[in-house]
Amino acid sequence: MGWEDYHLHAFSDGRVRYGASDPELRLRDERKATVADLLPGKGSRAGYSYDFGDDWEHELPALAEERLTAEPGMSYPVCVAGEGACPPADCGGSCGYEHLREVLVDPTSDEHEDMLAWLGLDKGTDFDPHRFDPNGVNRALGNGWTQGLTREEAPLHHWPGSSGQACRIGDEPAQD
Repeated sequence: MGWEDYHLHAFSDGRVRYGASDPELRLRDERKATVADLLPGKGSRAGYSYDFGDDWEHELPALAEERLTAEPGMSYPVCVAGEGACPPADCGGSCGYEHLREVLVDPTSDEHEDMLAWLGLDKGTDFDPHRFDPNGVNRALGNGWTQGLTREEAPLHHWPGSSGQACRIGDEPAQD
């Protein structure tokens, strides 16, 4: 369960929007941008919109108060905080997700069995909307795409957007 990155998305710092290059949507090419372009330093904030139909909105704060040194053997970004389970893709945005949660805890709902089948669950309690698994997030992030890269080099187009997560990019590769 979770998002598979097949919907349109955009990063924005309030002035520039990055995404799959599209002049009609006024999106600059995210493949030519870095995390440092979006979050240049202390106090920076940016937004991430995923699935323009479901309209998932996220805030991406630059968490570091100072430059961080990458730790040897670590892959970045690293999830340092979060809350709640990732909603299933195409559940209808925050209102649809709330409805799904209500149906899953109500076995008498007319939609209960259909929702279980759609999610591949045996029972409604198999989905815990409060569960957050930072190790699972870091496994998903741990493909090494930014290992050893500075914030200025880390490609924005691979930055993962997911509900309730805060991530960091190592600013300076560790010296061996």
